[in-house]
Amino acid sequence: MDLSQCYYLGYISRVIGSKGRCEIKLDVDHPSDYKKLESVLILMNSNDLTPVPFFIQQVVGFQGNQMKVDLAENQVIPDVAILKGKQVYLPLSSLKP
Repeated sequence: MDLSQCYYLGYISRVIGSKGRCEIKLDVDHPSDYKKLESVLILMNSNDLTPVPFFIQQVVGFQGNQMKVDLAENQVIPDVAILKGKQVYLPLSSLKP
């Protein structure tokens, strides 16, 4: 899936610890619609417009337009700090009609 098949959800504003917990700042009209996300697509490299899928183990906090999530343990990259500032997307097919 490439970026043309996705919509912008927000960005990772903060990485909490080293176990894959991230805070995503949502750039959407109705943030509460995203409380039960199971996965997101993260643009790891701005030169490669193919976002990388990451599964969400659980949503651990939600306040306003900020959501804290735990990424699935088997997908946490060695240096999770590199996720800070990365853009987060979802597939266009996930949009509600």
